[in-house]
Amino acid sequence: MIVYENQTSSKGNQKKLLCDGYMYKVDELGYESISEALVSELECFIREFPHIDYYLEEIESNGKLVTSCKSKDYSNSISEEH
Repeated sequence: MIVYENQTSSKGNQKKLLCDGYMYKVDELGYESISEALVSELECFIREFPHIDYYLEEIESNGKLVTSCKSKDYSNSISEEH
């Protein structure tokens, strides 16, 4: 079971959850996570293309198993750059 340290708002339609240095984006429509994971996998093959690795993962949220995509939490490093 994952215990969430913080929940962030999103400009998109995915709820974002932070836990132990990872960000989880929870599906709201049922397909967002698989799209992000697939694009992330394709981006790995583009030489010198900066990208974030996303992985599919089921997590428990409000007592239900939900699909999410997981990545390292880069929110601090991104905000420090701007």
